[in-house]
Amino acid sequence: MSSSRQFSKVSPLVWHSKRFRSLDSDGQLLFLYFLTCEHQTSAGTFRIPDGYAIADLAWELPRYLEVRQRVKAAGLIDCDEDENFVQVMGWFKFNPPTNEKHAQGTLRLLQGISSPRLREASLTAFENVAAPRRSGDRQLQLARMRTEAEFRN
Repeated sequence: MSSSRQFSKVSPLVWHSKRFRSLDSDGQLLFLYFLTCEHQTSAGTFRIPDGYAIADLAWELPRYLEVRQRVKAAGLIDCDEDENFVQVMGWFKFNPPTNEKHAQGTLRLLQGISSPRLREASLTAFENVAAPRRSGDRQLQLARMRTEAEFRN
């Protein structure tokens, strides 16, 4: 297991989401898998090699890639195929850090995302939720500066 998460929150509102309801049953299953799989972390962005997902779902690779693209097109996830990372969009809306220790652990996970694009997007999403609770957080400022420097280079 890549994380110590024992559970994930899935809002009942998912069933009312137009984006979720626009998906067929494979797309809905894959999105729920991304929300709840053992690879998910408190950062909402996690490394998931294709082989892990197809083994967990008992799917063939072409099916997985096609369905993942549909879930991405629906705006429910973003992914970096080269780095094998998936970001669940809106993760922090339903899974914000619950305390300072949780926020610090989540920030460490965010800093470890090897995809610069998804790390930047995830840090921004985290900042939008956590910043009001953690004003003046030096670690978050440093992470933002490192990510911005990577984009400039």
